[in-house]
Amino acid sequence: MSALSSLLDTYRSAALTEREKGTYFEELICAYLRNEAKHLRFSSERPAWPKNFR
Repeated sequence: MSALSSLLDTYRSAALTEREKGTYFEELICAYLRNEAKHLRFSSERPAWPKNFR
């Protein structure tokens, strides 16, 4: 099992609702895009998710 699969399984088991599972995934993708080198050039073009979006 890959590290990503393991992390996603952890999210699936920790989430109480489908919405919470989606929130975990969205936060994971946002963190990836903030830190992946080839996406850094687009960082100022990407809208930020509001903190109270949930």
